Amino acid sequence: MAIFSRRTLQRLINENASFLTRKQIKSHVDKLNKGDLGAEWEVVLLNVFSKLGKVEHERNFNGKNPDIFFTPSNPNLEFLADIRTISDKGIELKNPKNFLYERLEKEISEREIQGHWDVRIGSNFEETRKTGAMTQLKLPALARFDKDIFNESFDEFANFIKNHPEQERKYEIKTDATDLVLSYRPSNECRITGGHLSYKSLTRWEHLTTNPIYGGLEDKSHQLKNTGYTGTLGIIICDGGSEFIRKSHPIIGEFLRFHPHIGFVLLFDVEKNYLFGNYGQVRIYFEKGHKLHPDLEEFLDSIHLHEPHLFSYPQKNALNAKISVKSNVIDKIRAYRGSRMKGKEIKLSLRTAIDLLAGRLPNERLPEEHLRFFERMENEGRFIVHTEIEKGEDEKDDDWLIIRFGEPDAAISPFEVP
Repeated sequence: MAIFSRRTLQRLINENASFLTRKQIKSHVDKLNKGDLGAEWEVVLLNVFSKLGKVEHERNFNGKNPDIFFTPSNPNLEFLADIRTISDKGIELKNPKNFLYERLEKEISEREIQGHWDVRIGSNFEETRKTGAMTQLKLPALARFDKDIFNESFDEFANFIKNHPEQERKYEIKTDATDLVLSYRPSNECRITGGHLSYKSLTRWEHLTTNPIYGGLEDKSHQLKNTGYTGTLGIIICDGGSEFIRKSHPIIGEFLRFHPHIGFVLLFDVEKNYLFGNYGQVRIYFEKGHKLHPDLEEFLDSIHLHEPHLFSYPQKNALNAKISVKSNVIDKIRAYRGSRMKGKEIKLSLRTAIDLLAGRLPNERLPEEHLRFFERMENEGRFIVHTEIEKGEDEKDDDWLIIRFGEPDAAISPFEVP
């Protein structure tokens, strides 16, 4: 499961087949099967606009193939738009903090070391104060991690802790490219904490034009301009796990100020619905350019009013969806989710039951209370006498298996005096 449930996405794929070619559908399916969030948003938004008017996907304009050519009954609402899903991948590669934490956790785990580990990362903040550039952490490129950080000196540091876990220890690297301090303190549990300056802050005007959102908008702007289309041009931004999405208002405003040929920018992301305790709401943000027909402005500004009818409920936000895809949680390690135990009846996740039968979920991952329930039924000599499937709600990627046990059966229970 990514942002939307797999059942939802398959339904949308089926519906989109009414106006997309088989080749286009196959391209979406292939990308979705690889966990591509960009393809997911494309499938969803093509479906949304197809319910509001006629949609042509990848129509040829001067050798370019934009994502959406929208032609409803009102000609004033016609536009040509491209979809761009924004992540922080480029910035994360320049500031590989997450990779550092993952590698440190791996090194600690392999050596079976407990303790509290504190990670302090320096930055080039003083330099950027003069230039106006965004702050960058002082960490080496990933290709130099082994040479600059996890080298023989680190091995000596880690091995000393392994042999003397009761002693505090520090590992410092201070070079032109790296400013890092790893501190160890004895503890009965393994915990990693840390600190560093933010490298995603928009504290200066220059930062508004040097971030993933502005870069994505500018890239799409050039592509759309080269189509030669003389009507309204628009860009649709979707959240692919970027922290800049929530800071997008001034970025988009600055972009439109310097790109008058772009008529509008729409932004879609997912926010948590605290009322229902899940990610159940698509957030839509609209910003108009210098010249936009009043009818189209009203139409785009009111899309959020149709939201409950156009969008299915999302199951995750983009960041959590990325984590799920990266860790292969979707297909490999599914959480055991027992729902209810009452008397001789238990209600289980159907996906969990299939994983158990297929041997993908070992018993040690099951909550003890559920293991005790099945053990009690066995010890009492009870067979399963009834099973039924209860459908999940809102196209969630799971149903429920209800298992009911009967009275003790002599086939598996001790003989009794009548």
